[in-house]
Amino acid sequence: MDIADLKREMDASFVGVEQRIAEEGEKTRRHFADEGEKTRRHFDVVAEQMKAERNLVLDHSLSTGEALAVLRKASAADHHALVERLDDHEKRLTKLEETDHTDA
Repeated sequence: MDIADLKREMDASFVGVEQRIAEEGEKTRRHFADEGEKTRRHFDVVAEQMKAERNLVLDHSLSTGEALAVLRKASAADHHALVERLDDHEKRLTKLEETDHTDA
């Protein structure tokens, strides 16, 4: 085998190697693109779950705030009624004490 034959053989071998490298490179690029797509879909799902959970927390917080507002109103009304009742008792006691002092 002379040098020219050796060169042709080596050139043919390198063409095959270059072709395999290109094929492997393309397979690797497709693999990473597929994995990137899977990862993006996964994080899209996770983000949607987090949004749904956040909305549940916000809804719960709002309903709790509304319930507290109702309780505050009821408490204020009860407090007002109690104050009126205590004032009434105070007036009655004062009247009784005045009657006791005039009888003595």
